[in-house]
Amino acid sequence: MTWNEHIVVAYDVQDDRAREAFASRLMDLGLQRVQLSVFEASLPKNRVRDVWDLSEEFCREAGRSVRVFLVCSTCYRRARSFGETGKVDDAEYRIV
Repeated sequence: MTWNEHIVVAYDVQDDRAREAFASRLMDLGLQRVQLSVFEASLPKNRVRDVWDLSEEFCREAGRSVRVFLVCSTCYRRARSFGETGKVDDAEYRIV
């Protein structure tokens, strides 16, 4: 049985083209956009490692910052959304 990890990725990237390329790669790995620069998902551990590797590689250039959070199941279930959440792709959970 494979256990999934709840993951949240937040980033700040100055270059528009690089930002969209990074977002596209995150979606390819199975993450869903919940805010303009925030993605989340429940992923197998090997996919979490892929996100870490992608983030590390991406941040080798100046002007890029990525934070990757692993969220325990209890905290993930307790997350709540507020405000206008309909402006990004549909996602079951929002972490604010």
